[in-house]
Amino acid sequence: MRMRWRCCLSIVLAGLACAVFAQTPPVRFTPNVDLTNAAYVRALARLPNGQIVVGGGDLQRVGGVRQSFLARLTAGGALDGSWNPAPNAGVGALWVDAAGTLYIGGGFSTIAGQPRAGLARFNAAGVLDPNWAPQLDGAVNAIAPGLPGSICFGGIFTHVGGETHHHLACVSDLDGTPLTNFAPDVSDVVSSLVTRDKSLYVGGYFTSISGTPRNYAARLALDGNGTPDAWNPAPGGVVSSFLPGTAGEVYLAGFFGAVGATLRQGIAKVNDTNGALIGAFNAQLTYSQYVLDVCSDGGTGLIAVGSFSAIGGQAHLNVAHIDATSGASLSGFDPGLDYGYALHVLAEPGGSYLVAGPFAALGGGEHLALARVLANGNVDPSYAPSLEAQGYGYVIAQLPGTGAFVIGGRFVRADGLIRRNLFKLAPPNRVDPNWIAHADGEVRALSVDDVGRIYVAGYFTRIDGTPRLSLARLQNTTDGALDTTWNPQPDNNVYNLLLRPEGLYVTGAFSTIGGAAQPSLARLSLVNGALDSGWKPTTVGAFALAATAGSELLVGGSFSTVNGMPRAGLAKLSTGASATLDPNWAPALSGGAAASLAVDGDDVYLGGTFSGVNATPRSGFARVSASGSGVLDPQWRPSANNQATKIVVQPEGVYVAGLFSSINGGGNGYLARLDKLSGATDPSWQSGANTWVFDVLRYRESVFAVGWFTFMGGAARQVVARLPVAGDTLFIDDFDG
Repeated sequence: MRMRWRCCLSIVLAGLACAVFAQTPPVRFTPNVDLTNAAYVRALARLPNGQIVVGGGDLQRVGGVRQSFLARLTAGGALDGSWNPAPNAGVGALWVDAAGTLYIGGGFSTIAGQPRAGLARFNAAGVLDPNWAPQLDGAVNAIAPGLPGSICFGGIFTHVGGETHHHLACVSDLDGTPLTNFAPDVSDVVSSLVTRDKSLYVGGYFTSISGTPRNYAARLALDGNGTPDAWNPAPGGVVSSFLPGTAGEVYLAGFFGAVGATLRQGIAKVNDTNGALIGAFNAQLTYSQYVLDVCSDGGTGLIAVGSFSAIGGQAHLNVAHIDATSGASLSGFDPGLDYGYALHVLAEPGGSYLVAGPFAALGGGEHLALARVLANGNVDPSYAPSLEAQGYGYVIAQLPGTGAFVIGGRFVRADGLIRRNLFKLAPPNRVDPNWIAHADGEVRALSVDDVGRIYVAGYFTRIDGTPRLSLARLQNTTDGALDTTWNPQPDNNVYNLLLRPEGLYVTGAFSTIGGAAQPSLARLSLVNGALDSGWKPTTVGAFALAATAGSELLVGGSFSTVNGMPRAGLAKLSTGASATLDPNWAPALSGGAAASLAVDGDDVYLGGTFSGVNATPRSGFARVSASGSGVLDPQWRPSANNQATKIVVQPEGVYVAGLFSSINGGGNGYLARLDKLSGATDPSWQSGANTWVFDVLRYRESVFAVGWFTFMGGAARQVVARLPVAGDTLFIDDFDG
């Protein structure tokens, strides 16, 4: 009767017809938010004519113009629309020879409309070489010149031209056939290459080459057989960049904390003969901060870029000018790369530098993924190519009373408005132009109290310019203002939140929070964010949170013990004055972890990467009792080919969202509704999502979904979509909620 009334009224109001859909529910007109992210630029190269070629793993647009994975820019930074090879997957490596021949590597299988197995070559005019087509069985991450007449490349492949070449090979630049005499057997992925004279510097994830132990860095003679020479710096992590310095010196940059037995975080200088650390150079980076690329300033200094807040004894955000001898910071150069970090730096002939990476602001202005820094450290405001990728929504939370929502994720613009990883969706489902609460890193969790204050968690370090590491609270205001009275100061990322009257429960990678030591799982004061010193469970690897009807706390994750007792990924704790472990409730996960929990009466729904519960096979989904010992329900047994990130239980069924492309042996990927009795897929409700859905929220007669999708319910919808719960096809914004 209700549907008939709505159909009649819709005809009166809008002249629309109403139909009942038995399969995919049609999405409502709104929301459909264009979330833009800074592209992850993996490669950067200059052509002899001054043009710049950029390649990335997620590049989709340049200045709003469609350009997938690869683009050519004019010297001024404008897109050269005459060249669009459109590889069908990411580009990870570029190299240009003196004649302007461009070599391109990546994970693609076609480029310029022709088949190419991750490696292609274009002449100086930008035309694909029809004859040069090396055959690889994996992606290319790095390219460097070999001996005259050859090109070398590294990546994740194991065969080239039908011959075994583990992760590194050189081929003829005439016909692409592999050089059989140079056959290094690299134990793992190669990520960086640099050629100096007749030597090839190799960085990656390996621990040996051709049977010779070499951790993360090695040097090979190009006229040899692929066995490393005596150069062995032994960094403690992957080298992302090499810079040969003056005679006898080489700089290393990357994800290491030591070189040999000596602490050196992120960047080091070593002897070019044996790889021994040159101790006089020390840029003084702290733990978990890294230099990812480095270039010479043409004199006695270096330009270093990466992910750091201080280098050489001074505060610098991700870009700095340092002394090449000592590593000390050089004054007068501080562009300040905000909202992201840098992966590459390329020196230009005029003394300026191109900086690339997944960042959104440099020098106080908006610059997406690529910018030019002048010799004095100022940023060129006219150079703004805007390399764009699709952003994604990770989490959605409803605000009280108004029909408004907050969405967090990874993005820098929402419908063209500058929004860093947070925005408010206000009635009628539009981005609120007044509400601004920029986070400088990804937002992964949200919780809203009954007065409208918003708890925000994730991987950020600042909210709207104010230091807040991974956890913050916003006031109940119309402008998204930070609540400065609440600051728990965790020392690492926060994954999940559960708000209850007695406090805010949080999980994460932290070891201290709220002013005291407390790893992985904590309860914080709602007044000031202080740690509840009485509620202190002991565990590591907590992730998912939920509360039972009896107000016990359920915790899921990858842990094996809680409070010193065995618990395989699931535990129940008291929410009273102390975190007492339930001695009886101990369902045991095997083969993976719990990523999501939902409670419905005495039923606990589990989603994750596990393959079994209580020694019974279960493929990422299960239901156990909330009481007693946590008995597994034998009837509810859906299965999926990847994990669920969110489970929401409603009277009409169980909504599951996640990374799965198939559930219960059929399609219905990424977002589905399951029968509460059996776990069977509801055939009357199929979302039609084309890729990942991370969060789901039920609001009145609608289901809101957020994720990385571009298609939902039979229509184009990016990142955020609203689906009817049943066969409601009224397309009037907010008419029925």
